[in-house]
Amino acid sequence: MGNGLLVSPKEFGIFSAIEAELWGIYECLKYAWDLGITRIRMESDCKRAIQTLKDRGVRHSVSLVHHIWNLMDRQWEVRLLVINRESNKVADALANLAWSLSFGFHDFVDPPSIVSGLVMADLPG
Repeated sequence: MGNGLLVSPKEFGIFSAIEAELWGIYECLKYAWDLGITRIRMESDCKRAIQTLKDRGVRHSVSLVHHIWNLMDRQWEVRLLVINRESNKVADALANLAWSLSFGFHDFVDPPSIVSGLVMADLPG
């Protein structure tokens, strides 16, 4: 399973749910770009965040949205998808794990043991 990134929620302080989701999307896209990934499928259970990023006809005062759009406009393929939390047990387990981790970014080459059994269940097909 390629590299994975987990951001501890404690790193960002107090935000609304959509702001936290947008920060997570931004950081993951930036990280994926830095790794040289050319195609990425970004899944989120935050329908509002995904819709905000897909609807470029609406003006946004949030500069973070514009930074994400700038990342998405680079020479790569970015697909944004809404997925319900129950269909992505790995993401849910990683989100819970993040609360117990130290401040900062955590890069996983292999899935943490807490999610290794869930990886196969989340594969499409």
